[in-house]
Amino acid sequence: MFNTKLLPLAISAFFISTFSYGQTLSEFHIDNGNNCQSCHTKPIKVDDAESYENKSCESCHGTMDKLATKSKTKLSPHHSHLIDVSCTSCHSGHKQPVFVCQTCHDSFKNEFKIPFSDDKPILDSYQFPKVTQEMIDTALAKAPVEQHQVVVIGAGAAGHAAAISARQHGVADVVILEKQPYIGGNSMLAAGGMSAAETITQALKNYPDSKALWYEDTMKGGHNINNPDLVKILTENGSAGIDWLQAMGADLTSASSAGGHNAERLHRPTGGAKSGPEIVNTLKETAKKLGIETRTNSKVIQLVQDKQGVVTGVLVQGKHSKLHILGAKAVIIASGGFARNNELVAKYRPDLKGVDATNNPGNVGDALTFAPKAGAEVVDIKEIQAFPTAAAGKMVISGTARGAGAIMLNNDGDRFCDEMGPRDKVSECIWAQEGKDAWF
Repeated sequence: MFNTKLLPLAISAFFISTFSYGQTLSEFHIDNGNNCQSCHTKPIKVDDAESYENKSCESCHGTMDKLATKSKTKLSPHHSHLIDVSCTSCHSGHKQPVFVCQTCHDSFKNEFKIPFSDDKPILDSYQFPKVTQEMIDTALAKAPVEQHQVVVIGAGAAGHAAAISARQHGVADVVILEKQPYIGGNSMLAAGGMSAAETITQALKNYPDSKALWYEDTMKGGHNINNPDLVKILTENGSAGIDWLQAMGADLTSASSAGGHNAERLHRPTGGAKSGPEIVNTLKETAKKLGIETRTNSKVIQLVQDKQGVVTGVLVQGKHSKLHILGAKAVIIASGGFARNNELVAKYRPDLKGVDATNNPGNVGDALTFAPKAGAEVVDIKEIQAFPTAAAGKMVISGTARGAGAIMLNNDGDRFCDEMGPRDKVSECIWAQEGKDAWF
């Protein structure tokens, strides 16, 4: 039995450190005989992803995997489950560093001090400088610095899938923009599995299921206010999605049950590995093979339109390239949700004010700011489900644990809920308990 109240404390204990420095990382390097060209090009030109600087770090210190191997602690911050997280995702030569692990794991914030932080509060993530309307107007008055066929906003599974599909259907020039220093979005954090019915995996394991049953489960989980047409598209094409990912090399050869499902249909790697990293890594490698460029540290702040209102590109705020326009014949928005912006969540759902979120820190609702200004409609914005089994410090416990038979007990040691119910119902059961928590 997992103890949701104690697990984060046990993990965070491994990260206790005593690093404290009174200088920046660059000053430390200079004091040790280096100069600017030890890390930068000459003349200095830094791209938004800080590619050259990251290679410079590895040339001296080795890759993060090598650093993790050398670590004397049981858990090392250099051993990350994130894909494409780089040295500069955390370390900055001239500014306050950002410890990426702390953007999701709250319990680490006071237990681990990143070198050269000077004991200052650690930021949640890289904070793009605020821009004024005057700065935006000045940028919009300039011509696009580049022209592309398709620009995709967001480098999660949806963004990658859209980019890859466009490329496979003959679009030669596709660029993905990601505001964070690493890809994956919420998809990277997915643990349980990808739902689908009537798949080859299910057939090989003799798991009974049908698209009709999945449709019923999905409509029931959404209290029958779902859009039936969209649910039909999901359930009729879910198995084709599994086939598509497996054809690209994804291991989705295991299937299990979870809350709200009446069949073993959550597909994931054999052996219990998380589905999200497996899917995102597969998509990343496929995108790379197809020549799709992904630009991190690139935040879209506005859709660019012509005088007729047609979207002709995006206004991007790059970490180093600043404000600039990328022209595009088509723009695809796949920028994620807004659960990490509780102020916005509470605007639509006052009952969720102050509720923590396990979402990726980048999910703050950027598209809800810029897309409606270009005429995009917003639907079902209030339909937010709370995930029931998440420990203190935003440590998610996958719904497949309930599917495997795990139970929940209240503070009196009593079982109080059907653990296999829909997420929102199980969450409501927990909130009804004294202390609004439970043991798992």
